[in-house]
Amino acid sequence: MTMQGKTLRGLLLVSAAVWAQNVGIGTANPRERLQIGDRFTFHDGGWKYIGYNVYTGGTPSVDRYILNDEASRMVLTNDGRIRFQVAPSGNADNPITWQEAMRIENNGSVLGRFRHVTYHSFRLSNVGGGWAWLPPNTTAQTVWLPAASGDGVDDCTQNQTNMCGEWWRRKWATPYNGRIVKVTLCILQDGGSNPDIQAGLAFFRRPNGGAPTTSTYTASVFSINDSGCQTINLPENTFTFNAGDVIAVGIHKRGNNSDRVEDLDYFVTIVWEYDAWD
Repeated sequence: MTMQGKTLRGLLLVSAAVWAQNVGIGTANPRERLQIGDRFTFHDGGWKYIGYNVYTGGTPSVDRYILNDEASRMVLTNDGRIRFQVAPSGNADNPITWQEAMRIENNGSVLGRFRHVTYHSFRLSNVGGGWAWLPPNTTAQTVWLPAASGDGVDDCTQNQTNMCGEWWRRKWATPYNGRIVKVTLCILQDGGSNPDIQAGLAFFRRPNGGAPTTSTYTASVFSINDSGCQTINLPENTFTFNAGDVIAVGIHKRGNNSDRVEDLDYFVTIVWEYDAWD
């Protein structure tokens, strides 16, 4: 195609797309004030937005999908805030239900759904009554992690006279609604034979202002033989909590008496996801 032909074609596309005061570039049927291609839109209403696969219109006039696909947008509000919203895949022209992922306030504060990492470490020695050999799903068989210590180390010896692993000594309050995303556990030998353990994760939650709840245990069991690590990815609704809840996280032994668990150093990393909107 000659240069003149390309220019004429571009002008025809733009002029043909000036429909109901909308302008399209690369599309003959723009759904917003400006649309580039088949999904990229600019909205000029009370709130301005730059969007992907979204237009505002229809009857009633609401946010709708342009094509069968996911949608997202950055919204500039009339009070100086910036909102970032996403939506799962939907059908063309159907209404969109947004989920707000992040918001920048007009004072510069950044709010939203964020992830945070905490580090925990302790040592087990002379287990004895620490990890009693009881049937699964009992708190007596769970070592509750020391409180998060950032990049530092919490020393904790679990034995018959210093039961520092019990949940009522190892709990903390949650600042926001959220969940635990994943846990990485590493065990290193500290004299004696190498570790040999089968375990799961435990989660204690006492609702804000409520009575204690029974602990929750993961159904899956992981094994660590010799010094090594395991990462446990948790389904979205496994270990959840609300702002002000008191919680504890533990390692729940699921093996038998032959498991090697003492004279070992335990290092744990927990990834948390918070809904921080205030």
